Amino acid sequence: GSEILHDFVIRNVGDADLKINRVISSCNACLKAKLEKIKIPPGGESLLHARLDLQLLSGPISRTISIESNDTNSVWLILGLTGVVIPSYQMTPVEIDLDLSQGRQMATAEITPLLQLHAPLSQVHCDNTNIFAKVSPAGTGGFVLTLEALDSLPRGNAAVNLTVCSADSNDPPFHTTGFIRNPPD
Repeated sequence: GSEILHDFVIRNVGDADLKINRVISSCNACLKAKLEKIKIPPGGESLLHARLDLQLLSGPISRTISIESNDTNSVWLILGLTGVVIPSYQMTPVEIDLDLSQGRQMATAEITPLLQLHAPLSQVHCDNTNIFAKVSPAGTGGFVLTLEALDSLPRGNAAVNLTVCSADSNDPPFHTTGFIRNPPD
């Protein structure tokens, strides 16, 4: 999947209210943490919801969530998330660039699934309506992602977010960013 969700249970085993002062993620871009209650009565508990975004991660990872409280025995509690992120796809080249400085061009990249798909990649969703994007089978067992600028594309540089998927919801989507250069006349 593209994210991991986990709920940590924070229990107050003391005889006074446990007050959480701060919750700090070791990676603001990829790890979000939200505590349900910041004041936990004796014998009570609160859930800490953690969401780790895996889209830009690869290989061994280690992230932490630090919790500062009024606990006199241990002011800081460190929670850890560790593992290995194995990508579902590989794209060559790693970035897809559409450079229109030499006239109307297309940009392509090959997507290779690193797992067995239930159905071929067949759909592309692009967040820029001025870009035509398609995916087609390649002879190597992979797929070719093609970007083409429409005449309505404004001048300037832009990034587009692309999601490539199959017709089978069991197959993970492939997310990438395309870079567009459309210089002034």
